[in-house]
Amino acid sequence: MALGETAQARRHGAEGEAPVQDLGDLLIARTGARYAAFCRGSHLTVAPEDCESVALASLTEPATLDRLLDRFAAGIADATDRRALASLWSLYYASSLMIGASLAFLELRRILPLSLGEASLLVERQSGSPRGFLLPHLGHVDETADVFAGLAPAIRGNLDPLFAALASHTGLGRKTLWTNASAYLSWAVHEAGRHAGEPLAAEGRLLTESLTWPDGWTPRKTYRFCDIRDSILLV
Repeated sequence: MALGETAQARRHGAEGEAPVQDLGDLLIARTGARYAAFCRGSHLTVAPEDCESVALASLTEPATLDRLLDRFAAGIADATDRRALASLWSLYYASSLMIGASLAFLELRRILPLSLGEASLLVERQSGSPRGFLLPHLGHVDETADVFAGLAPAIRGNLDPLFAALASHTGLGRKTLWTNASAYLSWAVHEAGRHAGEPLAAEGRLLTESLTWPDGWTPRKTYRFCDIRDSILLV
């Protein structure tokens, strides 16, 4: 079994039960219930019946983006501004992505398979809202990885190509999209530090404060700390 695997995951295997299917259960087993409301149900290996799964690789296609935004708009009054709609949709998307991926790495040292070619988006059938992600597995533990490697699938493999496509298709500025995502990253970093200590927060802040990554990669728009309510208005 992977180094650092939780006691709950080992117990499931020992008893011959089904493996853990929810990242939230791994977090709860390690940290208690403090993140349950934010992470349970957001990163799963089995799709719930009330959600449709959409391959992440298809999200860079205009037709897929239009279909998802149209479904999302159906549940929102006066959703006529496509840029504002895309910004709001990205907040739902980024909240699940960044909170789950950040806490999985900071608290569990677990790197989730969240690149566009690896997973699927879970979309609520009734509201059309992004709810979370359907994963092929719950990732792997790497105690030697730094925070850049730990969050690379979510940021470089997921948000970077998705935001490029979404900005090109809707006209919404990339700065707005990156700001929306950074709001949730900043919140997750703050919560990890508040519960588990300043060293975790300092590690997480490397992502928000560094203009370039160790290998020289630069985000299309650098992150900054912001209030989520402010990021909604930056359209």
